[in-house]
Amino acid sequence: GALETATVSAGVRVHCESGREVWSNHAHLFHPSHLPPPVRSALSRCALKDLPKYCTFGDGTPIPAHVIEHINGALEQESVQFDWQAGDVLVVDNVLVAHGRRSFEGDRAILAAML
Repeated sequence: GALETATVSAGVRVHCESGREVWSNHAHLFHPSHLPPPVRSALSRCALKDLPKYCTFGDGTPIPAHVIEHINGALEQESVQFDWQAGDVLVVDNVLVAHGRRSFEGDRAILAAML
């Protein structure tokens, strides 16, 4: 047999200090449109539930690609990037800020801690 897991969670949550609703999910990363085109094409014959990762609206309805495109556009519009310098320290509120990294070349060492 196989093991399948599913999690239903809110798309937003309330920030503990500001009380503001904040984006808090990975729909844009788990959507099939996030896959590289050759992979997406190869998996196009699979049922949504058979993909390695996928997301739907809370009622199980598939999220249209144009909705994910809108989300990706909003995330890109709000993104900030900077050049790290030796000795830099960055503190991030993990609820308030969506964070990630762009591709890079060269050596680097990043240490992270969750407080």
